[in-house]
Amino acid sequence: MSASPLATPHCAQALKELQQVYRNLEDTLKLLGPRCKTSGNCCNFRIGQYILYSSELETELVRRQIPTPGLPDLLL
Repeated sequence: MSASPLATPHCAQALKELQQVYRNLEDTLKLLGPRCKTSGNCCNFRIGQYILYSSELETELVRRQIPTPGLPDLLL
């Protein structure tokens, strides 16, 4: 049985790079100061019946940021 591709050093590096992309995006958005003009209706996935897609890497990043009771944190 082979190890998960998410358990490799390459994955750890990719996760760090993805976090940096998200930090850069957050910084840019803060500078731009976007404002919602539709009361958040377009962001309501349940009401809009939208489906949020994510890559395996993005899902792994979220998974590592949510503590699991009884397990050590896996934060980068």
